[in-house]
Amino acid sequence: MNPHQETDIDIDAPGTAAVRRRRRVPATVYVLLALVLSGVAWALFSPSGHAANAGNDAAIAQGKELFANGCSSCHGFAGQGVVGRAPSLVGVGGAAVDFQVSSGRMPLAEPALEAGRTKSTYTQAEIDDLAAYVQSLGGGPAQVSVTDAMIKNAN
Repeated sequence: MNPHQETDIDIDAPGTAAVRRRRRVPATVYVLLALVLSGVAWALFSPSGHAANAGNDAAIAQGKELFANGCSSCHGFAGQGVVGRAPSLVGVGGAAVDFQVSSGRMPLAEPALEAGRTKSTYTQAEIDDLAAYVQSLGGGPAQVSVTDAMIKNAN
């Protein structure tokens, strides 16, 4: 048989020498599939921040209003900070707010001033609401409620 001669061989016919190869799936496809499945599992089973705030919605709403009126001009409406004026509060937590506001260090009259201790312009209930709102922005150390009994029994 001449190698340059055309032939009419059915390569799919039984008994032919043609071997069908099975296509291999690249390993990257398996890795991507595993990543997608783990992401879906994480989204379904991870705890959400909304559950932690469920009983605190009223305080967060009140704190958001207080924040918009007294803090947003320097820290931004979402607590993201304003360049040249004040840092982001996302992730600082309610404990930082409790300290800064209850000690009168915040709010500042002018951003250029150093934050010294003065009388707070907010009540403790308002500070608690502000702390709840800032805590809801992205975690950080939570505000701690200290009672007189805890202080008395500390030693």
